[in-house]
Amino acid sequence: MSALKRAFVAIKEAQYRKLHEREMRDLFSPIADEIAKGRIKDNLDNNLKDMEHRQNEFTKMISDFNTQINELEHDTCNALTRQHTDINNVLLNQADNLWDDTITLIKIQNKELLQEIINEHRERQEEISLLETQLSELSGQEENKYMMAESIFQDAAHFYTYLRTNYDCERFYPEELSSINEMLAATNSNIQSGIYEAAVTTSQIAFINCSELRIKLENISMEWSTVKNQAIVMAEHLFAEAKNNRFCFPIDLDGNVIEDASKINTNYWSEGRWSNLIEEIKNVIKDLRNEHPSIDLNIIYFIVEKYLPDKRRELMDITFQARTNVLDSQLRINIADLVLQALMEQGYFIENDKFEMGDNRKGYSVSTKDFDGNEIMVQVQPVDKPFVNKLQLETKLNGMGDSYLTKQWLKEIYLSIKKYGLDVGQIDMLEAGTNQSSDRHPRRQIDKKAHSYLQS
Repeated sequence: MSALKRAFVAIKEAQYRKLHEREMRDLFSPIADEIAKGRIKDNLDNNLKDMEHRQNEFTKMISDFNTQINELEHDTCNALTRQHTDINNVLLNQADNLWDDTITLIKIQNKELLQEIINEHRERQEEISLLETQLSELSGQEENKYMMAESIFQDAAHFYTYLRTNYDCERFYPEELSSINEMLAATNSNIQSGIYEAAVTTSQIAFINCSELRIKLENISMEWSTVKNQAIVMAEHLFAEAKNNRFCFPIDLDGNVIEDASKINTNYWSEGRWSNLIEEIKNVIKDLRNEHPSIDLNIIYFIVEKYLPDKRRELMDITFQARTNVLDSQLRINIADLVLQALMEQGYFIENDKFEMGDNRKGYSVSTKDFDGNEIMVQVQPVDKPFVNKLQLETKLNGMGDSYLTKQWLKEIYLSIKKYGLDVGQIDMLEAGTNQSSDRHPRRQIDKKAHSYLQS
């Protein structure tokens, strides 16, 4: 007669994951190496140099402005410089740890400080504009009104040109820049039409908008460079960690790393997850370096605060999966071997054994036979959960019923498994051809005393 016998065999995943996470904390240290820390410092220094260059160009541009405006813009420059110098110092002090929440704290602080600078700047700018308007009204001659309107218009136009030349306006504030351009065009039209008082008003608004936009552009340019470079350093650090774990040591049934064993291929045993992760990180680094048009500041913050930390945890999980798959593969052989020992005591001998499709990640089967022509195939199949395997026996027996099997070799199988510290529940009897995909049966726990057998 033919029949199938099946049971589920498992060990506790939680224990191994706990041990794994402890080891991962040691293996994937958040401490940046000296190269990474040096790059962070160089990036921050270059950012400040770029800012200093823009400030020098701005100082030259406003040198012909009236004294009050000149003083206001100088004070604003100094405030921005102090703000970003402080931010750089915080990042330098935290450079040892790439994976803390410093960037998030800086984002909040930077937003608050920027608003303070804009508010103070806006108050002083309004005072200057009110004074200019009063002077325009007091000036009775049209020629004087024209000269004032033209002067403010030229200042605003120069300001507009400076912004376009020194900042990536199209990336950060394209609509604001377009609005200023339209306002300058309207001012020029008013001057040409002799509507000088309206020209003074529109040119003042254009100038104020240029001045405030410069503050925003300077701030976001520094923030963009700082966070983008930090993202690149973090991504490259993660890439190096992944490359270093292309091969890793296996673990035993107690969850201990076997350092005197040959390293395992992480990509093979994780079924390609490692190479997929490597490719993702490479693409992120490429997009950040090339400043892909689709990447804005919010996306970079997302990359730093969530995407890269998640990918780092994924790398740890990939290492865990690779190790558990190796252990599962060995466990399938061990389970089959325990069953074979019981069968051999009943007179069976091995005809052949193999992994499905020659792939050690798949099921393991052993064909046995006795001298009476009875055949038993032992199959140990993985299921969709770490450390869980399905034990299945396919029998072709001559004249022996299930009662005999239960009393003889099934009993011997059970005793053999118990002898070696493994615990397998009742083996279900199924008719040949029964659908094996159902997974309704409870998992059985294998006691970790099997460690001594695995090591033998």
